[in-house]
Amino acid sequence: MLGKGYRVNMVCDKENVQTVKKLMKSVVPDCKFQESSGSSGGMVFDLPVEKSKQLGVVFSLRETQKSPSKEINELKSLVCDVGVSQTTLEEVFMAVTSH
Repeated sequence: MLGKGYRVNMVCDKENVQTVKKLMKSVVPDCKFQESSGSSGGMVFDLPVEKSKQLGVVFSLRETQKSPSKEINELKSLVCDVGVSQTTLEEVFMAVTSH
């Protein structure tokens, strides 16, 4: 996706990584899992810019109000930190040079 979207960074307990990945795919269907740092429970997902409306779900994870969606509420309970950024030039360079 080289420079054409958003990066979603999440942190959860390492034993919940697989569950969070499944829930993210369920509630943000166009996100693509990129990597995880196994020991910390950190994960990175990419979302194409044309699917940016799906970021609303990601931002709702920081709200304290319950969601009507069971999956979003479960995701809220598992994720301890979440951040969103645009893909950086460095990330584009690293992706291009790693191929």
